[in-house]
Amino acid sequence: MAGRVWTISALVAVLALFAILEFQTVEAQALVNECRTGASQCDVNAYCYDTISAYRCICRRGWYGDGLRGTGYTGCRRRKLSTWQVATSIVGAILGAILLLCCCLAIIRNCMRARSRRNMAQQGDPAYGYPAQQSYPPQQGVPMYATNNQKVPGPAGVV
Repeated sequence: MAGRVWTISALVAVLALFAILEFQTVEAQALVNECRTGASQCDVNAYCYDTISAYRCICRRGWYGDGLRGTGYTGCRRRKLSTWQVATSIVGAILGAILLLCCCLAIIRNCMRARSRRNMAQQGDPAYGYPAQQSYPPQQGVPMYATNNQKVPGPAGVV
């Protein structure tokens, strides 16, 4: 049963391959690239895109229109920006740059604070609520607790 299914699938795949190759050879004979042959009526300021059945003209950036030249077509005309559009573009770019700078500074500040907190936690800073992780050795010559009813001396230099 498995061998029969494999044989049928291989046969279908081969037939599909032949159909694709036949279609491509028929299409290749009929296709004409109007953009390369110069048969297109695209404007000087338009890009020509070849499609299966014809071609398409699209105006370049900063230009508008239908992209075709000749009678009855608009061609491509220069898009003129008003002073208000230019001013708002410049202000928007400046505000965007300031916002980006503020975000970068906030990220740097947070990273530095996190690094400082990690260092304090490793060193044990009780002022920030981190207990000391290492005990400090007692002072030399000063007893830590009273023995034989002796008083513990005060710190050095205190009378």
